[in-house]
Amino acid sequence: MAARLGLLPHAALRLASASSSSSRALTPSRARLPYPPPPPPFPAYCRAAFAAPPRLRARRALIAPRAMSSSSGNPYAAELAAAKKAVTLAARLCQTVQQDIVQSGIQSKADKSPVTVADYGSQILVSLVLKMEAPGSFSLVAEEDSEELRKEGAEEILENITDLVNETIFDDGSYSISFSKDGILSAIDDGKSEGGPSGRHWVLDPIDGTKGFLRGDQYAIALALIDEGKVVLGVLACPNLPLSSISNLNGGSSEDQVGALFSATIGCGTEVEYLDGSPPQKISVCSIDNPVNASFFESYESAHSLHDLTSSIAKKLGVQAPPVRIDSQAKYGALARGDGAIYLRFPHQGYREKIWDHAAGSIVVTEAGGIVTDASGNELDFSKGRFLDLDSGIIATNKQLMPSLLKAVQEAIKEQNQAASLLHWHTCTNTQPYELGRCSRCQNLKFGLGIDSGSKGEESLNSSMVDRSAVVGSGRCQNLKFQIENKSQPHITSTAADQAVVSLQNRGRRPLCPDFPCFTSLAKPTPPPSPFMSQPPEVAGNPYGAELAAAKKAVSLAARLCQRVQQDILQSDVQSKADRTPVTVADYGSQVLVSLVLKRELPSHSFSMVAEEDSKDLRNDGAQEILGHITNLVNETIVSDGSYEVSLSKDDILTAIDGGKSEGGPTGRHWILDPIDGTKGFIRGDQYAVALGLLDEGRVVLGVLGCPNLPLKSSSKNNGGSSRDVVGSLFSATIGCGAEVEALGGSKPEKISVCPINNPVDASFFESYEASHSKRDLTSSIAEKLGVQAPPVRMDSQAKYGALARGDGAIFLRIPHKSYKETVWDHAAGSIVVTEAGGMVKDASGNDLDFSKGRHLDRDRGIIATNKYLMPLVLKAVQEAIKEEQQAAALINVYGYWATKGEIQERWVERNY
Repeated sequence: MAARLGLLPHAALRLASASSSSSRALTPSRARLPYPPPPPPFPAYCRAAFAAPPRLRARRALIAPRAMSSSSGNPYAAELAAAKKAVTLAARLCQTVQQDIVQSGIQSKADKSPVTVADYGSQILVSLVLKMEAPGSFSLVAEEDSEELRKEGAEEILENITDLVNETIFDDGSYSISFSKDGILSAIDDGKSEGGPSGRHWVLDPIDGTKGFLRGDQYAIALALIDEGKVVLGVLACPNLPLSSISNLNGGSSEDQVGALFSATIGCGTEVEYLDGSPPQKISVCSIDNPVNASFFESYESAHSLHDLTSSIAKKLGVQAPPVRIDSQAKYGALARGDGAIYLRFPHQGYREKIWDHAAGSIVVTEAGGIVTDASGNELDFSKGRFLDLDSGIIATNKQLMPSLLKAVQEAIKEQNQAASLLHWHTCTNTQPYELGRCSRCQNLKFGLGIDSGSKGEESLNSSMVDRSAVVGSGRCQNLKFQIENKSQPHITSTAADQAVVSLQNRGRRPLCPDFPCFTSLAKPTPPPSPFMSQPPEVAGNPYGAELAAAKKAVSLAARLCQRVQQDILQSDVQSKADRTPVTVADYGSQVLVSLVLKRELPSHSFSMVAEEDSKDLRNDGAQEILGHITNLVNETIVSDGSYEVSLSKDDILTAIDGGKSEGGPTGRHWILDPIDGTKGFIRGDQYAVALGLLDEGRVVLGVLGCPNLPLKSSSKNNGGSSRDVVGSLFSATIGCGAEVEALGGSKPEKISVCPINNPVDASFFESYEASHSKRDLTSSIAEKLGVQAPPVRMDSQAKYGALARGDGAIFLRIPHKSYKETVWDHAAGSIVVTEAGGMVKDASGNDLDFSKGRHLDRDRGIIATNKYLMPLVLKAVQEAIKEEQQAAALINVYGYWATKGEIQERWVERNY
């Protein structure tokens, strides 16, 4: 036993008397056969072996053969049988290790999370069984790799894993094979597949809940199958989970049967059976519809979920029961059989969810009648590779509770964000701290934030947290309240203030004084608004008020420069980029001005910008005249605006342009800019847009579109051209606050919304003006399938998004040519303007756009925007049209001509394409 666990000699001596089995002489490793491995079905890294050593035969049948559920009507019956056998065998190994685990049996991964010999052994056994038992090609996305085991000093652990795996295989008796050390490493690395939207991929967490495993608590072997981007099968082996309910045990074991095996296949429901073997029983989630009667699961480790946030959600729902905290996906299994009603998981900021942590568990719950979504109510998307592309948090419950749960989640997250804005009071300038007094009883500074005696107010709340508005606080220390004394609605809720107080308490501040008196304090006066700001930054309930104000000013100033250039554009003002799209002095000048305004208006913010242009071409010989022209144009625009007393040199211009070289990504804040979206339209004198978005932790949270040639009123009747009405529209949207439009020259913002059409026959659709930007034959086929009667409205730039958001049309289709990669700046601002106006923006597979992957979108072919009524119909038509196009292309390869629709179908059937 000691050798199998990787114990050092002194540790082995301590275990010598633990059991009679450990006192026996350990059998040397079996001899590996010198001849080559046998032909398939044996995996290449396995070798045949003659017989199991006597001591292993004596330990046979730790897990009795189990009855398998009926395969009738189950298209994945063979895969299900293989999966159940794989996780059962892996569970046997894990149970053996957990009984005697010691620290020397633990390796450390690069992310410093513990990994035991059982993690590696479990992954190897699952890989082996699937290759031997499951039909079809083999692709495995798994947690572990062999990197640490290949390092110097890991030989002993590798030897222990090799022995442990081979002993388990012989103990089971299903396969007469033996692994070498190299075979072990190869088997572990079978799990390096990236997954994705096409083909079949097994997804494995060999031990989900490693820390629970090390403590002797709950863990799971979690195995799922993804088929064409969808989870179609899931199996959870939970060796320490009682077969009966754990709702009163807080995750612990009982004296009843312990060891549960959950399994689910798409369309076939969910079952549970005893891990040692019993007839499977159908299970379903609980039917509770009143959250007061509900209990909820959350992660045992506070590092895996924000317990204060889940507590706030439970409080909003009126949940009375304390949380049931369990390690691993055992929570999904317990939820699926009705042990509890809700599962909440809200990891800390910056954490990226892995697909193996949820794939198996999510289908176990959904096939039991439950629902699993992210915090915005979107289904989990397992088609993006090794990580989930999702909004903050994961929630699982029944269909009765999901609406009220989603509402509570979103309210709690909003209040948490408000509380965070209270604490991060360095985010605004031109402010002064409030005057402070001291409580006569505890001597803490007023505001009741538990600051230690003797503090000079460095941590006091200041006016930046309320955007330079007057503040009145009332109530005692433990119930601090805030209100904004102005003519708008309250900006900071009392709940948010309470959370700010609790947050500081949790950071080790002194307890709050119960006798703290009320106080009043006023901030410095608000400066007069900029001529480009028709709305002050302290928009009620908008956590990005300051950023929105800066973005609108930046876009408006850039638009002023662009309008001037477009009026007098000359061929000498046009540069040519490497990709042959025209770039004007206005492109460069616009990017410089946006960078300048954002840095000036938000000086305390870290600045990162993902923008289209760079200075490479302007640094070439012969570009000095253009560079001088840009420099003069920018400086003249700054002077005419009068907001800043600054003059930029040529070097300043080049540096400002290259400020847009950020790569973006899933963490931090990044501005996303297309300085002139629709450059060809700009040169023709048609539609273009200055498009600016803000990415915060991988999500677009703000967008502004300056469209100088777009009429303020509907453009649906003039194909995107200008009218005699007011021309020049400024669209803006902030997450959770809706979308607005106003005149670019200044007017009162008006709320906008997408059109409510639900019959595509009545719809009109937008597409790109340039045929090279979208496949018109394909969009025409889509429109035909939908029955759209109106001709397409063809427009350059993201002005289409703005027009769609205010209801000028009902659908926007963009299906670029196959080799084209969408850039984030072409869609970031426009997409949030549409979604905040009540619309939806998806790729051709119905997935939300993912702006967290850098400078390019990670998306399926094509982009679709419409309202929620039409989206299902449009998606269906798009997917049918793309499929027909692919069929036709396949026929070309065979017959060398374009086929008619009837010929496509006929030939496709004939050749089984």
